[in-house]
Amino acid sequence: MKIKDVLKKENISIIDENISWKDAIYLITKPLIEQGYVESRYPEEIIKNTNEFGPYYVLVEDVAFVHTRPDQGVIDNQIAVLVNHTSVDFEANKKTAKLFITLAASGSEEHLEIMAALADLLSDESKINQIINSNSIEEIYQLLIN
Repeated sequence: MKIKDVLKKENISIIDENISWKDAIYLITKPLIEQGYVESRYPEEIIKNTNEFGPYYVLVEDVAFVHTRPDQGVIDNQIAVLVNHTSVDFEANKKTAKLFITLAASGSEEHLEIMAALADLLSDESKINQIINSNSIEEIYQLLIN
């Protein structure tokens, strides 16, 4: 499975706002809820996990790979992306993020396939910076799928 198989342009958002990490979770999951890829409880499950385990999904500087287990409200495979030109602070953990990617994976095999595709992206600091600094949904989409 490739990123282009599970990412639609309408699931990419660009903002420049001072928001909380919880607000970022709600914003990034909103298109997935509206389109029926996840249940309405999905953001609450992410917030609950974050409160319990901390922001375990901030894997590299400025990137939050927000997700939960398939049984926590996932209906079908899809990705959403939020770029915030203003850093979002995860309070006590001293982690920040500007690029949020949420993954809804309906099973563990799909989860691993999409994670593998995203791992290449996460290891490319130059591409991450291009995405974070972009003001174009089309450009972000192209950077993610290529």
